[in-house]
Amino acid sequence: MMNKSTRISGTQVTAGTPILERRTSQRIADYPFDSGDVVLRSSDNVTFHTHKAILSMASPLFKRVFSVQPPLPLDNPKGVLLHQDGAVLMTEASDVLEHLLRTCYPLIPPKPRSLQLVEDTLVAAIKYDMGLPLKVLKESLTPFLDADPLAVYSVGCRLKLEDVAQQAAVSLLSKEQARRDEEPADVPWESTLEHRVFVSSISAGRYFRLLSFLQTGAPSVFCDPPPSSLHKAAPSVPLASPRLLGDPDVVIQSCDNRFFPVRSEILALSSSSLALF
Repeated sequence: MMNKSTRISGTQVTAGTPILERRTSQRIADYPFDSGDVVLRSSDNVTFHTHKAILSMASPLFKRVFSVQPPLPLDNPKGVLLHQDGAVLMTEASDVLEHLLRTCYPLIPPKPRSLQLVEDTLVAAIKYDMGLPLKVLKESLTPFLDADPLAVYSVGCRLKLEDVAQQAAVSLLSKEQARRDEEPADVPWESTLEHRVFVSSISAGRYFRLLSFLQTGAPSVFCDPPPSSLHKAAPSVPLASPRLLGDPDVVIQSCDNRFFPVRSEILALSSSSLALF
């Protein structure tokens, strides 16, 4: 009989197996995270020795956590697997946690290896309420704006970072205007492969607002526009009573044996398929 499994903080654990088993194989991160007065352990078992003073200045959340002994849980309020061997257990992987911590330390800002790493680190910075690291991480998106503004726009929308979405939309508008000058007019951007990949990652509303911006260049709020900026509902117009249209000349029977007397002219106006009546 196979053991049932469950998932805690993104890691699969088999029932009947000690939870701490997934944290047994560990290694210590390289400089400058090899010494400090507080220990953070990533989800893939990398130990980061950091300094409470630096983390407390970077994040009000960390400051509150370190003010209580033992430290409060960062992202697991149910109290499951919070501490081990004096370390605070984090849900972030080591590459994300290292990238995040380097933005907190007085070091040269790290060069991101991929847009996915920046997005994952942005998620962590938002979760831990890190103002300055959030600013540094958003600035690190600049190289990706030139290479792939569509992907950056998606990141801005998913994380509700309006300034990031705005920058990406402006960059995309410049590229789109240049493309129109080089490519035939009958090859719209909407038919390209990068467009098809892009639209699968954002909501219809954010896609529509981007298209409108590319067509008109008018300023727009892309992530979550206020209700006042949305289209206003058309005024209600009273409809004529069906009885004024004449007596029914067709009866439609539903699959649950309900009958609907209707006018064939109305059906024909609504659907060409129903015009056969």
